[in-house]
Amino acid sequence: MRRKDRIIDADMRLYYDAIAGGYERVYAGADADASLFGHDAAAVGALLPGLVGKRHLDLACGTGFWLRFYHPSCESVVLVDRSERMLDECRKNVAALGIAAKASLKRADLFAPAFPAGTAFDSVLLGFIVSHLSPAEENSLFTNVRGVLVSGARFILIDSIRAAGRKRETIQRRTLPDGGSFRVRKRYLDEEELEAMGKRNGVSWRALFHGKAFILAEGEFMSPFDRLGKPSHNR
Repeated sequence: MRRKDRIIDADMRLYYDAIAGGYERVYAGADADASLFGHDAAAVGALLPGLVGKRHLDLACGTGFWLRFYHPSCESVVLVDRSERMLDECRKNVAALGIAAKASLKRADLFAPAFPAGTAFDSVLLGFIVSHLSPAEENSLFTNVRGVLVSGARFILIDSIRAAGRKRETIQRRTLPDGGSFRVRKRYLDEEELEAMGKRNGVSWRALFHGKAFILAEGEFMSPFDRLGKPSHNR
């Protein structure tokens, strides 16, 4: 990782630790137009139950905000984040939902989370993580996730949509109410970028929801035949 990327990555870690306690306010529109964030969060949440598998991985889970929508669809869920403060908030959500028996929380490196041998998931949620990654981090994430998914497992991606006139990539300065200021790498997604990301990482994406703030897509790792443009025998 380049020195500049390392510095921004360190700033982002500090930012998400600092914002953990108030992070979910954004989904209610506290930090943006509620008609955008609140509406889109509800619309995305309504689609999640039909996408999540029985054995589910929530990677970069943050506070576990999306649990309230999808947890009835899974028999077990592993929630991974690198911020202990975010996981503290996630534990509160797990307790409030009464699902401690099937939810396991894990603090780990997002790009190479260590799971016991034989661990396999039917689905994985990438919620607002891909848009914060450098190209090297993106490649590492997809390479390592591939190793813990069963054949035909489903990717679920929720992220920020690219609006007209908005730069695709930027380094943002985010300031918290206490005056803390942090740099955050941000990439806004659209179907063109989803297709490009899929080609880079061997994932076939299908956009399911285009809001004014969020995009929801489902994806699947392509077989070698798919990647060569030939029909797959697995479908």
